[in-house]
Amino acid sequence: MLDTLLWLANRGVEIFWMDAVPFMWKRLGTNCLNQPEVHDLMQAMHALAKVAAPATIFKAEAIVSPEDLVPYLGGHARYRPECELAYHNQLMVMLWSSLATKDARLVVQSLDRMTTIPTETAWATYVRCHDDIGWAVTDTDAWAVGWSPFAHRRFLNDFYSGAYPMSYARGALFQDNPETGDARISGSCAALCGISEARGRGDEAALATGIRRHVLLHAVTFAWGGVPLLYMGDELALDNDLSYLDDSELAADNRWMHRPRFDADAAARRDEPTGVEGRVFGWIQRLARTRRDLPALHAAGESALLAVDDPHVLAWRRRHPRSGHFVGLANFAEHPVSVDMRAFEGLGELEAVLFSDGPLQVHHGRAQLPGLGFVWLAEA
Repeated sequence: MLDTLLWLANRGVEIFWMDAVPFMWKRLGTNCLNQPEVHDLMQAMHALAKVAAPATIFKAEAIVSPEDLVPYLGGHARYRPECELAYHNQLMVMLWSSLATKDARLVVQSLDRMTTIPTETAWATYVRCHDDIGWAVTDTDAWAVGWSPFAHRRFLNDFYSGAYPMSYARGALFQDNPETGDARISGSCAALCGISEARGRGDEAALATGIRRHVLLHAVTFAWGGVPLLYMGDELALDNDLSYLDDSELAADNRWMHRPRFDADAAARRDEPTGVEGRVFGWIQRLARTRRDLPALHAAGESALLAVDDPHVLAWRRRHPRSGHFVGLANFAEHPVSVDMRAFEGLGELEAVLFSDGPLQVHHGRAQLPGLGFVWLAEA
């Protein structure tokens, strides 16, 4: 493995994706996940690679529980380098959970319980990827907010597969196990946010709401800190691609519905401000441009959750040694809410630098957030 890695590094490859790294070591009588030897191997490979190719970076695909995830970034009792980047699977899962429940309590509980990652590392944040969504909702976190973990995971599968009454999502169950109730979800971002369903019915109001959901998710991943990833097709709100059903080699794996070929026609519409592609692409551009000018969102910054007095709102702050504070607010409810501005005391003079619905309104010391709205605040 090391020989292959260094062969690639010698040809200019700088970032290596450690695919499904928790499964590298097998042991009878276990679930073959996160075995101690996995971390021994990663530490040895990292150390040897740094000697011969110090510019290389390892990115871990470790889709595991929160307590098992941070060690792949070297977060042990004593720091032992493994990977510089890791997919923030927990953030991704919790964002979709919050969107379905219109409630931010579980995401706050889950993320607040995670161990701080080493300063030499960073998260890769994302809304969707090429694989299915597995509901990494631990029993500990679900019970902490008063929810049955089994029932909540089942609800999420029903909701995002479109089986739940009044669901706007048009995903599909992947590897459904009727005996255990376990399953995961496939589907494009647009399909899971309600854009596809609304577009199919020609419902402009529902379409606008679906776009707000899509933008809200990306507004969090672009500002959480670390390195945000944008998967091809999400910037254009592409629907599920069902052409995979015509290919006998792909038809049995419905994850291909969210692995579309590049759609040149849709891309050509990205500059039309009134179309779906143009509206979504325009927001992605605004998120990227604003993020670029905010040092607090640099991957080397540190972040923390903020306690606010509305259960629908996710609030977090960022700070880099060479910048002031940044605060992000995201409302997962579809109705307006407000939060007490005293939650941001001690963070300096904050000004809105990006908002979903015009200038931030503050009434009687409370910041007003529209339904599915967000705001980015930065220290002046």
